[in-house]
Amino acid sequence: MDFFFVSYSPSVVALAALLNAMEDIPAVPYSAGQVLTAQIKQCTSMDSYSIEVNECRARLRVHYQHGYRPTPAVVPAQEDRDTTISPVCVTHGIAGFQHETAYEDTVTTKSRSSHNYVRY
Repeated sequence: MDFFFVSYSPSVVALAALLNAMEDIPAVPYSAGQVLTAQIKQCTSMDSYSIEVNECRARLRVHYQHGYRPTPAVVPAQEDRDTTISPVCVTHGIAGFQHETAYEDTVTTKSRSSHNYVRY
């Protein structure tokens, strides 16, 4: 599970996803991106090229390139449960934490340096 996006507002993540999608669709003309980003700025005061948006774009792109597919949580029926299920897996201990931290460092380094985004 990737908790990277938890610290960002849903609108920032959504804007990042939208900009990535528009950039990847050949049929979307450059001028459409310019119009969209201008309208977003006018209506919401959001900067489509802020550091936050670009960090989310980079992270989304890395997940897309690696085919990120989160494992769905299986939750038993309410009557069958007698304990609370935590969304955080602690079964791997420090080894799992170290592996995820190494992945985070790799993703952050790659995502910040390897992609130049189209500026509409």
